[in-house]
Amino acid sequence: MTLRLLVPIALGICSVLQAGLNKKAALKFDLSSAAFMNSAVLFVISALLFFATAKKSELVASGAVEIWNFLPGLLGICLVAGIPWAISKWGTTPVFVGLMASQVISSLVWDLAIEKRLIGSAQISGALLSVVSVVFVNQK
Repeated sequence: MTLRLLVPIALGICSVLQAGLNKKAALKFDLSSAAFMNSAVLFVISALLFFATAKKSELVASGAVEIWNFLPGLLGICLVAGIPWAISKWGTTPVFVGLMASQVISSLVWDLAIEKRLIGSAQISGALLSVVSVVFVNQK
């Protein structure tokens, strides 16, 4: 297997583990405490990485930081808090299959609109199959 396959697989496993553990933490404490603990760990590791590798002048240069630069963090907290909440309501499988399908479709849109990459019939077919999997997983 190549890194092109292994990295997404590892990240997918990490996302399920993180969400499942966050759900357990949210049940023990509450969802805001679980999100805070995640954010605290993320902040410490990010700060260490920043101070070890970044040129601070790039970050604080006049006009270098714009409001939209904070959007990924906002989206991240939505994932950190939203996925465990959804798992507690509907279970892990439907949440992650829906998440996966929405990621596939969003990725196609991003590649086409933002990255200006061509989308082929194989990618579109794969995206449609991911939507079909959502329907199957949510059957009762």
